[in-house]
Amino acid sequence: MAIPSIFFISFLLLPVHLASGKVTVNSTLSTNDHNSSWFSSSGEFAFGFRPINNNTSLLLLAIWLAKIPDETIIWNADISNPLSSGSQVQLTPKGLSLTNPQGQVIWTAEQQDNVFYGEMLDTGNFVLASSDSSYLWQSFNYPTDTLLPTQTLDLTSKLSSRLTQSNYTKGRFELYFDNGNLYLSQIGWPTESRYAKYFSVNTNSNVSASKLVFDSSGNVYVETKGGSQIGLGWDDSGLDVSTYYYRATLDYYGVFTFYSHPRASRSHQVWSIVRFVPSNICTAILSDLGSGCCGYNSYCVWNKTRPTCMCPEGYSLVNPDDEFGGCKPNISLGCGSDDARSRENPEDVYDMKPLQSVNWPLGDYERLINYSEDECRESCLHDCNCAVVIYNTARDCWKKRLPLSNGRLSATDEGGTTALLKVRTRPRDY
Repeated sequence: MAIPSIFFISFLLLPVHLASGKVTVNSTLSTNDHNSSWFSSSGEFAFGFRPINNNTSLLLLAIWLAKIPDETIIWNADISNPLSSGSQVQLTPKGLSLTNPQGQVIWTAEQQDNVFYGEMLDTGNFVLASSDSSYLWQSFNYPTDTLLPTQTLDLTSKLSSRLTQSNYTKGRFELYFDNGNLYLSQIGWPTESRYAKYFSVNTNSNVSASKLVFDSSGNVYVETKGGSQIGLGWDDSGLDVSTYYYRATLDYYGVFTFYSHPRASRSHQVWSIVRFVPSNICTAILSDLGSGCCGYNSYCVWNKTRPTCMCPEGYSLVNPDDEFGGCKPNISLGCGSDDARSRENPEDVYDMKPLQSVNWPLGDYERLINYSEDECRESCLHDCNCAVVIYNTARDCWKKRLPLSNGRLSATDEGGTTALLKVRTRPRDY
């Protein structure tokens, strides 16, 4: 009987936040202690500092799934830059206070009433509670890019995608409510201005939405003020929250995706895509403003569940590590070229390369009617503003200048459309 007694006494001596998931006031976490986190009672979720891509010098104050191999981040504090070593977060009687190595407060979750304790719940929600255990603040009310089962998104809240796969700064896409309807829009990053909507869940004129619900069974729907449910256009059947973790994330390329992951942890397991909206983001986004799903001067190819961004011939990625960051001409084009030969005899310098079924459908600056393909090609060659022309069987010739936006590869030929891309074939004369 001695061993169980010693074990029981040792358990009683554990800090409160380790024994029950609750965190006492004045508890502190520091980036200098990489094993310091506040866990939920089951150990499934953790609150603390997480390195970005295993870079221990760049950290986030975050919540993550602690029992799966990649420890997926599902929430992070809204700060503009990653944290460095020496930062710390403290639970005070007023709430959470995050300070940088110089002791400056850079993020808070402060409350008017005194905070009695904090707790990392097994739902993935971190809460600050009063003496009667009512919630004064909860991370579920301030989501970043992800919703979890039992979480709701109210009319004043939104999801913001991260900027890139490894950059957790607010990115180029938002999921939000407006006039009682749920929308996805591209935004004019880094501002908050929204471009044209590319997905919507519309309620009727008599009953508007009250919130987006991710219920405890894993179903996701818009609930109206009258209590009815409107789906997102995907099938919520066959879900099992006892066997799988689920999350709904606005990915950094603008797709709102429902993921699943087995709860039984094995090293080879990964998140699986269950469903998503819109059905094809390459063609869903069509706006006079913004680059589209992929960056400028690229084109988007839909691969059943995910977009791929491609650079046309003569172009390369602006950032080799960011597929969605756009493309740049390998050699300068346009009227500012200092190569006299390109202005006087462009045929000696450029060629017009065909690219079937690719289009940048907006941003034309000139339309030439009843032109042959050869005439269309010649017109672009002799126009220093022209980077590409779109020619179709109706004998229309659409001229475009850089940067090119909303590029996409169509599964069909869109009426015999051919992109003729101006590509430099001769090195610049020096």
